[in-house]
Amino acid sequence: MISLIHSLYSSQRHEECGKVIDCLLKNPKSASRDAVLQAQLVKGGSVLWHSSTDDSVHDLGLIARHQGKISDSIGILSALKNSGSPSINVLKQLAKSITLTGNYEEAITLYDEALALCSDDWVLHFEKGQCYKHLDEPHNAEKCFLDALALQRHEAIVLELGKLYILQNNFDSALYVYEGAIKSLPSNAEIILALGLLYLRAGDSEKALNLAQLVVDKDPKNLGALKTVITVLQQPYSNQQVDTLLLHKNYKLSLGESPENSTLWSNLGATLLNNSRKPLAALSSLQTALLQSPLESWETPYNLGLVYIECGMFVGAFCSLNLAAVLNPGCVQILERLQFCVASLKSIK
Repeated sequence: MISLIHSLYSSQRHEECGKVIDCLLKNPKSASRDAVLQAQLVKGGSVLWHSSTDDSVHDLGLIARHQGKISDSIGILSALKNSGSPSINVLKQLAKSITLTGNYEEAITLYDEALALCSDDWVLHFEKGQCYKHLDEPHNAEKCFLDALALQRHEAIVLELGKLYILQNNFDSALYVYEGAIKSLPSNAEIILALGLLYLRAGDSEKALNLAQLVVDKDPKNLGALKTVITVLQQPYSNQQVDTLLLHKNYKLSLGESPENSTLWSNLGATLLNNSRKPLAALSSLQTALLQSPLESWETPYNLGLVYIECGMFVGAFCSLNLAAVLNPGCVQILERLQFCVASLKSIK
């Protein structure tokens, strides 16, 4: 029974694992004493651990954490740690559970204890760096991430180290990390996109577009890459016609992946009005955005009001602009358009 629990947990079949435990507790005579004791631990019972099967008890700590029973997980793993010579994995998992409580100092102490036993485990360095990052100690976090990166060029390390540099406004170091990672991980979409966003932030739109488009070509459903392409294409280019076609294509792909994204619908409506001069299509997009999130931002009803004015529908324009004025009181450009609508309605009468 213990091996069955271990097998189900290892294959991430947590629901089935829970059912086996429930069945075991209902019929305790059908299994060994150790199995019953472990099942009681998972269910949050007060029975002390007496099992000789370290791997099974270790799994119980992970199962408890997966179920959100952090205190139980810490108790089980701490008991296992104190039962004898602690293994690296027990220390690592105990530190991870303690991290979830926000006690990063204690977690760092456990990671140091594990590193004393095995200094070439990149995960230990990486998780320790995450703790320092939460403690707002960027220099210590950087050292840990660099130690981890020296042992393993893993995507997670590269992305976290790059984010850390960006938070410190150290864009050159972030660029160096991402560009170096691309050479060893040339097909990693997350790193390519992170580098593209960094280029965009630095004002190099052409490189940002090339990298984002590279990700889209490999994964047409990557919403982050599609949004990056859209952002770049909405900047002025010399060949506006080609950009407009590509822009609409990427909007279509993005909305296919996220049809309830009101921001995308709103931006599409503004693009259709400003670049393509298609007021009816813009009207439809902006109405969809407003229907999905009527109070999210003032720009959507404002843009909708502009489309209504373009179409000569001044009543609709007044209602939309009035909503925009409520969401953004005192905005001069909204008040000017409202005044124009009122004047237009009076002239019609």
